[in-house]
Amino acid sequence: MKKVIFLDIDGPIIPMRNMVSDEFRKKADPIVHSVLKESINDSEHDIKIVVISVWRRLYEKELRTDVLKDLPFHNDWRTKDLSSMFKYERPYEVEEWLSRNDVDSYLIVDDEYYGDFDSWKNHCINVDGWNGLNYNDLTELSDFCK
Repeated sequence: MKKVIFLDIDGPIIPMRNMVSDEFRKKADPIVHSVLKESINDSEHDIKIVVISVWRRLYEKELRTDVLKDLPFHNDWRTKDLSSMFKYERPYEVEEWLSRNDVDSYLIVDDEYYGDFDSWKNHCINVDGWNGLNYNDLTELSDFCK
């Protein structure tokens, strides 16, 4: 089964509380990174990462070599930037990406929630952006990978 995890970076992977520290501003929460990596590696499914964050434009090098290192990126590893076309662009970006790629299942990990969009309903872990993924979020992420 082909699965995709759409990841936002600021909030879920790098909690906003990290932004007060120059040392941690661009570093993934090590627990989140570890659970994500272990869950994907232990899965019997083909799971890939697709980035939905503004990091896909602003910090491409850091994103792939530092923040999400050792994680399996999809060949089409980021959504298109549709911010000039839509006020709430992220759901449209996910839907556009899904229209071009064949996947059986997907999960969105984001600190923003767009529940009015079908692509978001029943597919999103809505994270507290200030503190990142909590125990229940990590459990849901791990369960998706099984």
